[in-house]
Amino acid sequence: MNDAAPTVRYHAFVAYWRGAFVWTRTAAVLTWRADERLRLETLGPDGGIAGTVFDAPIAELGVASGNGQLVCKVGPKRYRVEFSARQREAATLGALGGVAGILIARAVSDRPDKDGGAATWADTLRRAGARRVGATSARTAILVWGGLAVLIAGLVVLIVTQQH
Repeated sequence: MNDAAPTVRYHAFVAYWRGAFVWTRTAAVLTWRADERLRLETLGPDGGIAGTVFDAPIAELGVASGNGQLVCKVGPKRYRVEFSARQREAATLGALGGVAGILIARAVSDRPDKDGGAATWADTLRRAGARRVGATSARTAILVWGGLAVLIAGLVVLIVTQQH
């Protein structure tokens, strides 16, 4: 039995969205291992690994990208990570103190693209066997903006009716 850690093919420092709001983001590292598994781990304040969010075979993943974000579907659950230069810099600085050398030995992104790497990761994961899933960010944005529009319209009606 070989107890050695699997070789890392790619990794990226990302912001993991634990919920729907921007304040739910936390520093994380996304790792594609040579054994064809994708792992998302959160980083603690010291830059070390705080916990594993998911670890799944690439063949069992669904992926989508858009607006600098990668959505990974593992079973019925969706996980959203954000690729951005600011997040990578912050995670890299924090990681220097605690993350294993193998995670910081590689460049953050082999082929940076206009959305920070999310589209490149999604395309590469699909070529490796992940299936395409629909991103829910557009639907969420429509619901949020629609809800805000209804709320504002309601306030306007309330204000107008109070004045007469």
